[in-house]
Amino acid sequence: MERKVFLAVCLFSVFTHGLHLPSYIKSCRVRSPDFVKCAIKSAAEALPHIVKGDKTYGIPPLDPLILPAILVSNVGGLNLNLTNVKISGFSNFKLIGGSVDLDKQKILLTSSCPLVDLFFNYSMSGKIVSFPVEGNGKGEIKIERAIYKYGFDFKLEDVGGKKFLRFGKEEFILEPENMTFNLENLFNGDKTLGDQLNKFLNENWKDILVELGPGITEAVGGILKSIVGKFLQKTPINEIFPDF
Repeated sequence: MERKVFLAVCLFSVFTHGLHLPSYIKSCRVRSPDFVKCAIKSAAEALPHIVKGDKTYGIPPLDPLILPAILVSNVGGLNLNLTNVKISGFSNFKLIGGSVDLDKQKILLTSSCPLVDLFFNYSMSGKIVSFPVEGNGKGEIKIERAIYKYGFDFKLEDVGGKKFLRFGKEEFILEPENMTFNLENLFNGDKTLGDQLNKFLNENWKDILVELGPGITEAVGGILKSIVGKFLQKTPINEIFPDF
């Protein structure tokens, strides 16, 4: 019989710690009738600590999150490289919930955030929605009132008599209510063409997201997988959920 339980980023936060949970993480019994309530409460209490980072458990500060580069190459005829990327807004994430399907071995984490702000240097050439573009300089993208969904399949692997979660197929979905773009020095500093392109991007952000989405989601999903996966490799599932 399929078993599903709602879960917040408590699951994520617990995964990102070693064999001994820190004081700000409360473990929850996955088979308890109060698991949903326990998990969401634990997530809400743990998130502020996690966002600040914790060197003991290898968690970097997440607000702002600094990335050396995000590469979006040959996507719909567009070559786009982002460097010196600073992402702000993670401290305002609200952990809505998600699901764990123990029989189908699937996990989904869902959160919302009023604003995520990306600042970066960019280099771009090619076409966006058949619109010729070129430029390099500083840029900003605002992702407003968005839902973030990160899901993955998993399997249990027995190592030395202990069971560990291992990643399978994964998916990251971004569902914003609005996005705004501001790219400087487009077309070698031609202000008229630059203003026109920024206006085009902001008026057609949904189409832009379709083209840029795979690169952005791959980058964000990769960050989540690297953080979560690193700790899953050494944390037995029964250390996270005692009654799993």
